Amino acid sequence: MNTVAMAKMFLSLFLLALIPASSTAASCVWSVTRDGKTAYIGGTCHCLSKNDYPLPVEYDFAYRNSETLVFECDLDAIKSPEAAKQIEAAYSFPKGTTLKSRLSAPLYARLAAVCASNSIPLVTLERYKPPMVMLALTFIELNKVGIDPAWGVDSHLHRRAKADGKSEKALETFSQQIGYLASISDGQEEAFVKYSLAELGSTGENFREIVKAWRSGDTAQLHRLVTETLCNQFESIYRRLILERNRNWLPELEKLLATPEREFVLVGAAHLLGPDSVLESLRKRGYEVKPLEVGEKKD
Repeated sequence: MNTVAMAKMFLSLFLLALIPASSTAASCVWSVTRDGKTAYIGGTCHCLSKNDYPLPVEYDFAYRNSETLVFECDLDAIKSPEAAKQIEAAYSFPKGTTLKSRLSAPLYARLAAVCASNSIPLVTLERYKPPMVMLALTFIELNKVGIDPAWGVDSHLHRRAKADGKSEKALETFSQQIGYLASISDGQEEAFVKYSLAELGSTGENFREIVKAWRSGDTAQLHRLVTETLCNQFESIYRRLILERNRNWLPELEKLLATPEREFVLVGAAHLLGPDSVLESLRKRGYEVKPLEVGEKKD
């Protein structure tokens, strides 16, 4: 597996931390309104299968009634040679450090056996941090049931926007996103690998349940399936990947929401539900936030 292939896998890490708690919504798309201006914010699954299309109708409505799409980062930048170099640097251990040196002997042997069963010699990944290795294994499991980043909501709507000539913006740079992902297991490599291996065998089955709940807006079920365990075992990852980024995005979102153009903001659904969510923060700042209903008309 080359660096570019693994890079594509890493950029979909957020599928492992999709949703915090909330009540059931009509969909995972919301309208956000203040001072006569409305935008749409949609929670995405970064990986899906072709059988998950068409998307829930709210996504098509919000897309058609928006001038600009806003993604977490610049999706064109992901494809550049510079991106592969950044990923290689960010996810590699410092010189003199190896994966084997960060894991206990029993856990390393267990990981090596799992890699071998998937035709991946672990020795070829020695220089990479645990998230790189575990995500490679995770995507092997997802591919077995037809799930791929190419079918993710973000990728799909990015391609559609390109074809339709819609403008696109980003909430953070590619380098910023890579920085968040690269550090998620720092200082807790053993626990991260142990937890990931325990979940690996049920990856495909669990993800199908997650997608089912996402399509119906059943956020209580999503919370039960994903976030309770993640927050209990890796609160630091939740704070790093979700909470910190929510806070960083808020000023950017408010700038976008103040423009006359109508935006459709697309971020991992984890950022949109629960007391720490982007949507809750916008409510506290005086925005009207409600689940999008397809019967709504464009102003």
